[in-house]
Amino acid sequence: MNPEKQVSLIINGLKDAGHQVFVTGGAVRDMMLNRPAHDVDILTSASLDEVAALFKDRAVKIVGRTFPVCMVDGIEISSPRQEFGADDFPESDLAARDLTLNALAFDPVSKQILDPFNGRKDMENGVIRFTKDPEARITEDPVRMVRACRFVSLIEGSLSVSSLDAVIACRHLIENAAKERIRHEIMRAMQLDTPSLFFKTLRQTGLLRMILP
Repeated sequence: MNPEKQVSLIINGLKDAGHQVFVTGGAVRDMMLNRPAHDVDILTSASLDEVAALFKDRAVKIVGRTFPVCMVDGIEISSPRQEFGADDFPESDLAARDLTLNALAFDPVSKQILDPFNGRKDMENGVIRFTKDPEARITEDPVRMVRACRFVSLIEGSLSVSSLDAVIACRHLIENAAKERIRHEIMRAMQLDTPSLFFKTLRQTGLLRMILP
């Protein structure tokens, strides 16, 4: 079964069971950038246990410790984060995403794009900006600093002033980040059209000498 059909079956299955469902993150971002979408993430109001039960006849596995997700036939499905609940779904979940251009959701029912943090405008302006509180987003996962530099290269833009200041202030946190995750971000950046911009941004923030001394 091709990936598009798998995604449609999952979305329809969740909708038919009475759950809200959205396509989120990279797939929506890439659609707006007119780039092919390689990974499709699904966000649903259903709990992970409900998702697993709904698709029990398929390849299902709940993975992840910090942010658990349910994998169905290799497609990532996430539920509302427990600390937020479902009162303001999906905006509350999008608020915890790393960057505004990734805090996007596509509603397959209304065909509308939810963009509560102006990710579309940031992309149009060539700006990479952390969602809401930049230092909070970095503290949650310091690798997001390197990831932000990679997205600068992706859109051939620059970090917002607040994001640049936050990375400079928090760059010491990268010392405790998993080396394999940093390496993964570097390798992904090397596949972009302008990897030099990735390394220039790392140097601008002071991260370069810390991860590649």
